[in-house]
Amino acid sequence: MDEFRNRQNAEFAEFMKQAWAQFTTEPAIPVPEIPEPIKPIIKEPETELSPIPETLPIETIITPETPQKKPEPFVTPSEEIVEEPVGLSFDYYGATCIVPLTDDLDFNLDGVKEKSVSAAWNLLSQDKYLPLIKSCLYWRDELQLSDWGYYMFLEKMTMEFFNSGKKNEARVMQMFILTQSGYQIRIGCSGETFFLLMPFDATIYEYSYLLVDGVKFYVMDKQIKNNIFVLDYTYPNTHPLSVQIIQEPKLAMRKSLLRTLKSNRYPDVSVSISSNLNLMDFYNDCPINSEWNLYVQTSLSQNAKEQILPVLSKYFEGKTDVEIANILLDFVQTAFDYKTDQEQFGYERPLYGDETFYYPFSDCEDRSILFTIFMRELGHYDMVLLHYSDHIATAVHFNEEVRGDCFMLNNKKYVICDPTYINSSVGESMPKYRTEKAEIIQLSYK
Repeated sequence: MDEFRNRQNAEFAEFMKQAWAQFTTEPAIPVPEIPEPIKPIIKEPETELSPIPETLPIETIITPETPQKKPEPFVTPSEEIVEEPVGLSFDYYGATCIVPLTDDLDFNLDGVKEKSVSAAWNLLSQDKYLPLIKSCLYWRDELQLSDWGYYMFLEKMTMEFFNSGKKNEARVMQMFILTQSGYQIRIGCSGETFFLLMPFDATIYEYSYLLVDGVKFYVMDKQIKNNIFVLDYTYPNTHPLSVQIIQEPKLAMRKSLLRTLKSNRYPDVSVSISSNLNLMDFYNDCPINSEWNLYVQTSLSQNAKEQILPVLSKYFEGKTDVEIANILLDFVQTAFDYKTDQEQFGYERPLYGDETFYYPFSDCEDRSILFTIFMRELGHYDMVLLHYSDHIATAVHFNEEVRGDCFMLNNKKYVICDPTYINSSVGESMPKYRTEKAEIIQLSYK
């Protein structure tokens, strides 16, 4: 493996010497706006359940791609981290991380030249940098970091080491460690600035990108516009990054103020929760992506589960599946205050489950994501999301006969459960959507 890695790095350094290709960036894709109602829709008291199941119109089925496995690194992570503070100590969302990044590993680039980057790559390929790579991989696994979380780890580490005056050196080191960790990264130059380009397994918004052989490489510096030059070569045997958060990152606890949330129809269903502010900062730094399925898949943090699920589970004892779903529906519908993303943030932003408990307001996709997470955690139900022209709801496959609005998918009946239709129950969809075609978003779970 060492011989293979050394040969690959030597060949890659030679490619770096060649003139980089000029590219024109594609503009950043804005987060799609969902024209949601300014106020939540409240069910009128006289509204009743349909007397018999009514099949609703269906238009499109989206099947999520199989989640990518974490790429295999070209080096083996250290089995243990040095306990004594040797090297660089820096903060990662409240966690103190120590890596063997010492003054003898510092280097300087000779301007923004191809040969300068090639020389730096040969330097970084020396054995003295191997302990650093192993340490970074150790922290990736120890902190249970997603691909984006690992990139942010390297960003924080290198910026701490090189400081603001040597951002180009920091970028080159980031790229080197990412490629040695198995990730597909390119580097570009605009004026006097180096920047990284990364492909992802989903569309991410608000970052410009290049199209290379049909693959979007996102520009990781939002200040970069056009007139850029890019190394038109990819390090062998590397893979795109995933936006999926497979495991909850292990971050230090920094508690928010306690927040109490109570169901209107079932006042005994009341939970008090304190969020981890470090986790909120982490989610805030994650890119907004196109896959609602992944927001569901991320589930709740262990901190949130320990505060919420025992309360709910106790109340559900002896209840049928439909009764449980109705209790959860009312909790999500009435315990949270409603505002659109435009009102709360000024832009569209789906919330991870934990974020819905932290931020003061939530909208239809946030509630659908949270309701789906609840149902999955408490009963492992089969569910889908329904995307209408200006609304998102949920549908659940129950193992019992349930009356109400429904549709068939893969020989299974899914019953509408709308977490934003205030006071509605299982099987009741908003009247305006009973004749509107919906896009089905199938969900996969880790």
